[in-house]
Amino acid sequence: MIWLLRQTEQNHLPPLRTIEVASAMRIHQTRASELLNDLERLRRVKATKKGRQVTWSLGPEEL
Repeated sequence: MIWLLRQTEQNHLPPLRTIEVASAMRIHQTRASELLNDLERLRRVKATKKGRQVTWSLGPEEL
């Protein structure tokens, strides 16, 4: 997941939504959300919420 988010940022693409992370990793969206939330607690990723939509980018520990 970290690699995927890093590639997105290096290519100057917009932050990924949970469903896009799940699709790229070929896992269920619920599992992707759980893993991303775990990484957020570890400060490896950062969540940005706009309404019900959550996008993910690298957190302070990865920059």
